[in-house]
Amino acid sequence: MNTPLYTPSDLLRIELLHYDTPLGIPAEVVGWRDLSRKLLAHVEALQNEHVTCKNYSGEKFVPFKFPNTTSL
Repeated sequence: MNTPLYTPSDLLRIELLHYDTPLGIPAEVVGWRDLSRKLLAHVEALQNEHVTCKNYSGEKFVPFKFPNTTSL
């Protein structure tokens, strides 16, 4: 599995998901932020499940280290 190449600005956007949604932003943006948070949590859960899977045989899996993801 190829890990996407995240730019520094991508990683900053991911990190900003850990902060409260600012007041006054459009509802559509709030919806995208909420969806992004869910997707990030899902990716992390899949990575954790993959790392702990005892039946996995293949090349060594190395999970991607997203910035500050423990607070989601």
